[in-house]
Amino acid sequence: MWTAIKIGTFYGAPVLALLLAIAWFAMLLFRVHRGTVSRKKAAALYPLALLLPLAAVLAIWLVGELAGYFTVPSGQYFWDGAAALQFLVSLLPIAAYVAIPIAVLAAVFWITVAVAKPR
Repeated sequence: MWTAIKIGTFYGAPVLALLLAIAWFAMLLFRVHRGTVSRKKAAALYPLALLLPLAAVLAIWLVGELAGYFTVPSGQYFWDGAAALQFLVSLLPIAAYVAIPIAVLAAVFWITVAVAKPR
């Protein structure tokens, strides 16, 4: 069971991060277009989407640590901080792969907001 949860989180968290960034892009762009949010405020709010890759990596790491805890027989678990840190560092390329399209979306958002005219 924990293997399926780890695999689902490993593949699902980055995809969810990208989908949330796209939804944030669309929502803010819609609000700028309607005039409910100023361009400056929207341009300042969109970079919050760059936190999504870190959240995805932390979710993957946390599920991996919890899986390690729950798969060991009761009373025999020993948490190895160095191994946990090594695992977290090994996940950082995933954050980079997710952050690149989100950064491109941020640039496109800023350009779009700069040329868009509210109603």
